Amino acid sequence: MEKYIVFVSVIALIWGILNIILFFKIWGMTDDVRKLTNKFCVTSDNESKVSNSITGNNQNSEDADYDRRLDNVKSGDSVRRKSDGKIMEVDSVEEKRLFCKGGSLEGYKWYPKSSVEYLDK
Repeated sequence: MEKYIVFVSVIALIWGILNIILFFKIWGMTDDVRKLTNKFCVTSDNESKVSNSITGNNQNSEDADYDRRLDNVKSGDSVRRKSDGKIMEVDSVEEKRLFCKGGSLEGYKWYPKSSVEYLDK
């Protein structure tokens, strides 16, 4: 009977130590959330730049740096997203931004013209 108690105690001790190690590993990973957000959620940052340019908060906007051929883009045309090279279909066009469908999972989002590239037909 004592062997059984010793065995269970050793297993419980190992399990407890591994849980503590896992806790600190997960805690360390949460510090990297800002880095991951900046890497994978580029469009939300671009959307805030668009809202700043529309409200006039950003006078020296990057919107002036886009390819002028994007002025001729119409609904139904395709453009390439600069952040990851994804080809998207344009749904509607405004002066400084495009409403594009990124994919079935991404849905539709507004993109400033400076964040997409013109695709030659």
